Amino acid sequence: MKKVLFGIGMLLAFLAVSVYAGCTSGDGSGSGQEKAAKQEGDDMKSLAASLTKYYLGVMRTGPKWSDSAPAEIQKLQEENEHDLADLVKAGKLVGMVKLIEPKEFWGVVFFKVETEEEVMEIAEKAPSVQRGLITIKVHKVWGTRGMGKGLQKELEEKPGFVGKEKPYFMVAYTKGESWAVEPNAESRALVADQTKYMWKQVKAGKLHYYAAFDNVETEVRGVSIFSADTQEEVQEIVSNGPEIKAGALEAHIFPVLIEEGILP
Repeated sequence: MKKVLFGIGMLLAFLAVSVYAGCTSGDGSGSGQEKAAKQEGDDMKSLAASLTKYYLGVMRTGPKWSDSAPAEIQKLQEENEHDLADLVKAGKLVGMVKLIEPKEFWGVVFFKVETEEEVMEIAEKAPSVQRGLITIKVHKVWGTRGMGKGLQKELEEKPGFVGKEKPYFMVAYTKGESWAVEPNAESRALVADQTKYMWKQVKAGKLHYYAAFDNVETEVRGVSIFSADTQEEVQEIVSNGPEIKAGALEAHIFPVLIEEGILP
């Protein structure tokens, strides 16, 4: 089963609920309930249209990892910044998210290419991979359009441009104890409620990026990136999500650094 239940599936499920709500009897044509349902449906259509395919590379610590590895990786990136800039300008490397305190994994990278094979060809040439400092596992995801466009434009207009890294919080969502292996009415309703809740965070300016893993068999179902003053603030936002409260998903929060111009 290759159906996305967090992300694309959330949107489709919610659209179905919205249409049903708009067609039920109640206050009549033009009622507040119908208008609200239509507005929510329009919002979700916009959200669905904002998604595009990416390849996400999860960078875990490699066989040669040590306490000095983060500094060594940073040095390698600086020495090969022209190669990285060329990938950004070509629109292939569109995002890099680094954990502030890397442990079992270092971060994630986002690619906008056609195939997983092309991602691996790029990744295997990376000096940090060749030296065994990190390993990369690739997943196809559906995420917010526009990642990396700002940085790509800056590099095209200003050769040698170096952006500043800013702190954010990345949330990885994994299957919870109440995860529904096969969709049912209850899980679809939860998905619809979660979608509405996440869209509110987008409109509030807290949620800057979201992506759903294409293969539902993977343990991780999605990732999102929030801006907030504290991790406790993100924890409160995420914990109030309907799927989290119901135990269908579990959330894991990581303080990260992301360069300006990467997030849409």
